[in-house]
Amino acid sequence: MYSMNQIRQIFSRCKDYFELEKACDGLLMIIEDGDLTEDLTLYAKHQANVRFRQLKC
Repeated sequence: MYSMNQIRQIFSRCKDYFELEKACDGLLMIIEDGDLTEDLTLYAKHQANVRFRQLKC
């Protein structure tokens, strides 16, 4: 299981949309397996959206 800091680091290291997509795919598999709590799932989705907006600028 990942912590909030680890999830934040995963997304902060994404340098382009391709890396962001791969990070989301990897975390989606973990979410589908039920290995993340609901709070961590929402946090991961939020961090993905934040990083997407950062890369867009």
